[in-house]
Amino acid sequence: MSAGAARLRRAPWRHPALALAAGLLLGTLFICVVARPLRVAGSSMAPVLADGDVVATLVVPGAFRLVEEGDLVVARRPAAPRGGGPLLVKRVARIGGGTARPLFELAGDNEKASEDSRTYGPVPAEAIEGLVLFRLYPRPFGIGGRERRGGADRTPPRSGG
Repeated sequence: MSAGAARLRRAPWRHPALALAAGLLLGTLFICVVARPLRVAGSSMAPVLADGDVVATLVVPGAFRLVEEGDLVVARRPAAPRGGGPLLVKRVARIGGGTARPLFELAGDNEKASEDSRTYGPVPAEAIEGLVLFRLYPRPFGIGGRERRGGADRTPPRSGG
């Protein structure tokens, strides 16, 4: 057995090609299985998200339990049955309705271009399908910190009219 083969067998993660392949495989599995990609349509979330941006979303049953005010979520339009109708990407402006039947007020960051809870009212927990994790394209990983949660220079929009 050569010294190189013994080294490879003891520490395969130290081989750059194996580390790269493992990273690509894990990244692909994460994007395909855990984080579903979703293309943003429209300018309702500008300037954080633009028309054509692709975001990674965590879509799981009971996703509403993970949501906090200020988060970006994927939701179904309230009139659309589960599995039907377009998906919306909106910011959670307010959570109300109590713990038994929470209601979510959703708002687009660009009030002039957004149809949201100011138009159709709060949405039930069942309408929340997932949480936006980060932007995949064209500026990867651009959603985070103050952009995602609000903060000193970026606060969630007010609900109401």
